[in-house]
Amino acid sequence: MKNKEIQIFTTSNIVFLLLLLTLCIAIIIPLVARTKSKETKLVYGKAESLAYQVMQIEKSPSRGPASEISLQKDGLGEIGIDPWGKPYYFKIMKTSADSNTKIAVWSSGPNQNNDSVLSENGTVTQFTGDDIGVIISSIK
Repeated sequence: MKNKEIQIFTTSNIVFLLLLLTLCIAIIIPLVARTKSKETKLVYGKAESLAYQVMQIEKSPSRGPASEISLQKDGLGEIGIDPWGKPYYFKIMKTSADSNTKIAVWSSGPNQNNDSVLSENGTVTQFTGDDIGVIISSIK
């Protein structure tokens, strides 16, 4: 009989296990979130670097890119590879009014879907969904 009394799983044991499980989850979630932010910072840095490469190529076409590049005639193209194995997209946006050039470079993000949409005049003003990118500007 004593052996059965020792093996009883009481309500206090269940509460203790739930508290322990909650504590483990509270420790694991920030570690996973920190990993994603490191990946995001890496993508921002790479996108900015690629944007400057595209800007230099735009300014002096004789200069070759450090990354593999494909460019369509509307100024939209692909350059490099993001951490998820997809290309970075870029858009060269020229404004005739002030002769400035803007370059947008973005990654399609972890879901690998290009969620960012070009506006009617062919410009990128913001990145939507989980897309990560930068827009740089050059003044002539």
